[in-house]
Amino acid sequence: NIHPTGKVAGMSQRVDPLISRIIEELVREGTTDVHTVKKILKHRIKHELKDCPPDTLDRAFNPSKDDIKNHIYAAKRAIELSKLDQENLSQKIEGWKSSKTSKHFFRPFIK
Repeated sequence: NIHPTGKVAGMSQRVDPLISRIIEELVREGTTDVHTVKKILKHRIKHELKDCPPDTLDRAFNPSKDDIKNHIYAAKRAIELSKLDQENLSQKIEGWKSSKTSKHFFRPFIK
């Protein structure tokens, strides 16, 4: 059997969705430094999963710096695309309004 088992198996896991959400939340708040995000993740994991702390080798809950960097990049891109979508939709609606035959209503998302 060449597949890793036990604690070593955790080293090849993907980042848990909870961790991904925390990273996205931090990026939305403006925190994009890898070391800062790693410290905050360590603190949040310690407090949020205190009843059943994950093993330190488990990459699902203890992502590498590269994992964090990749998730920060993905979150930044998602935020940029979201803003572009809002702007494009707003322009489209202005075009509809000027046609005077449209009954569309648009209320933009505001944080």
